[in-house]
Amino acid sequence: MKLVGVAKEVADNYRETLATLTFNNKIVINTLTEIAKENMKYASVVVGVIEERLRKVESDKMLPLMYLIDSICKNHGGPYKELFQQNLVSNFAYIFQQVNEKVRGLLYKLR
Repeated sequence: MKLVGVAKEVADNYRETLATLTFNNKIVINTLTEIAKENMKYASVVVGVIEERLRKVESDKMLPLMYLIDSICKNHGGPYKELFQQNLVSNFAYIFQQVNEKVRGLLYKLR
């Protein structure tokens, strides 16, 4: 799906900030969570950007993205829970296959 106008701007800006989430950084996760809240009207765009990144990053950067998803869902629920739920099992399974045993244990706690 090709984004245009404000939706493209939201995606580009969120993608740019999301690129700074390279480790478990609470400040960046909180910032991204609040940006998601500000762009709730474009929740499907935000979810798409996060899920796209999940499939592109190295395995050591996947857990922080799962923490971000958890933060957005716990703090802002609304459309985000429903949207993330659509691919949650496949995303979780994909990540579980990519990461080491330590991260798998942390994912187990996150679920």
